[in-house]
Amino acid sequence: MELMIVVAIVGILAAIAYPSYVDQVNKVRRTDAQTALIELAARLQEFYIDQTPPTYIGASLEGDNPIFPNEAPLDGTKHYDLRLTGQTATTFNIQAIPKPTSPMNSDFTYILNARGVKQHNKGSSTAQDGWP
Repeated sequence: MELMIVVAIVGILAAIAYPSYVDQVNKVRRTDAQTALIELAARLQEFYIDQTPPTYIGASLEGDNPIFPNEAPLDGTKHYDLRLTGQTATTFNIQAIPKPTSPMNSDFTYILNARGVKQHNKGSSTAQDGWP
């Protein structure tokens, strides 16, 4: 009888604790993606300054000489793809897009541009300002 009570209590605690644990893990994964975007933006600024004349053209996350890894987080299991889009001589957009095979696959895509404007969207929806 006492064992049944202990099992019931453990079951109740697990039912309460597990969703909170998953939420916290997902918050860390989102923060990793956002941090990677900020670090990538810093690398792009360094690339821009090193060019004569200054330009973002030529910066890449692919090929033999990428300026930054193309996945986030930088260590451990990768949950987001990093993409450099809308690249011109004076501006860029970078995105952290959830990997389809990741537990984060239904999360937001995070966007950062050369002016430091942060946005997010889900799927093909219109980008909204800020990062949740």
